[in-house]
Amino acid sequence: MVCIESRECRLKDPDNVFPKWSIDFLRYAKVIPDDSARFITPHVTQVKVKTKAEEGHMIVVLIITPELAAIIEEFNQRIKQFTQL
Repeated sequence: MVCIESRECRLKDPDNVFPKWSIDFLRYAKVIPDDSARFITPHVTQVKVKTKAEEGHMIVVLIITPELAAIIEEFNQRIKQFTQL
C-alpha cells in the first residue's frame, strides 16, 4: 500500500494530488516491483496548511508480508465476530 499525504495551502482535485512520477520513482528505486494495481493501492489524503513553509508531500510505503497479511486477516475475522454479537 502506498500512502501519500499532500500538505498544501490550496487543496487540489483528488486526481491532481500527487504526480505520477512519485509512483514511478518507487518502481525505479525497486521499492515496489511494478506500478500495477497488484502492488499499488494508493491512499491519498490532503491537509490544508496556512503557510508555504508548511507545504510538502509525504509518501509512506507499507509492505505487507504474508505473515502480516495473516495477522490482518485474523484481526478482521475477530472484528467481524465481535460485531455480530
